[in-house]
Amino acid sequence: VESKNSYYTEQIKLGIKGAKKEYKHYNLEIIEIVTNINKPMEQVLKLKKLLDSDKQIDGIIIIPLDKTKILELINPYLERIKFITVSVFLSKRIAYVGTDYQKCGRLAAELLTKTLNSNDKVLVIDNGDDNISSKYYLNGFLNRANDDKMNIIGPIKKNGVEESLQYLKTILKKENISSIFINRYAQDVLLELSDNILKKQKNITTGIGNRIRKLIIERKILATVADDVYNTGYKACQLMVDMLYKEIGKNVKKIILEPQILLMENLK
Repeated sequence: VESKNSYYTEQIKLGIKGAKKEYKHYNLEIIEIVTNINKPMEQVLKLKKLLDSDKQIDGIIIIPLDKTKILELINPYLERIKFITVSVFLSKRIAYVGTDYQKCGRLAAELLTKTLNSNDKVLVIDNGDDNISSKYYLNGFLNRANDDKMNIIGPIKKNGVEESLQYLKTILKKENISSIFINRYAQDVLLELSDNILKKQKNITTGIGNRIRKLIIERKILATVADDVYNTGYKACQLMVDMLYKEIGKNVKKIILEPQILLMENLK
């Protein structure tokens, strides 16, 4: 899927290409279909068109955006096409490769707790559900923040970068905020805040992208907790090879990759 965070899509593709190169003797032919993360129905229609075509499709790796519609669509094909979902778990009958996004959120809150004083205020902005990770980032963060008795303001519901920035301009004049946690569009919002604000705060994000890397390198955020995106693509392609060409029985594999804690020192 394509989103504002192009890094994610690029790394998934590179991971798949890396595995394809390693398994080149299998002569895999990969058809790439990209749809907009904010248009789940576009994905459903393109998948239906592919399944209805006369192309020989042996396997499909997909990040399902509308879980119900995608599952209904692929159910009749499960016996003859190998399916793997990436980042979004769909069914016990379908192989899965991804990260525990709720755990990412919990880890972000745990790291943040260790940097804050007991009375420090943490503002939480909820920018909605991207159908993949943002809901789980938020739930995990709030669960751990509650366990650690963090002083939370929010979650404040907003709808994107502009609304978040307008709200921040107002509240930062009224409240002494020590940290801001945003479950979606964090990198876009934080990059718009002044250095004076960011360098006074202790901010930790979830996810990874070129702009988050920039924020860490410039010491404007402390760290990010992210999925290993390249390895997600690599493992998905590797698993597809196993399902197509190796005898792995009828057991459906579920591969959960550990989140990465990225600081300046270990940014690749």
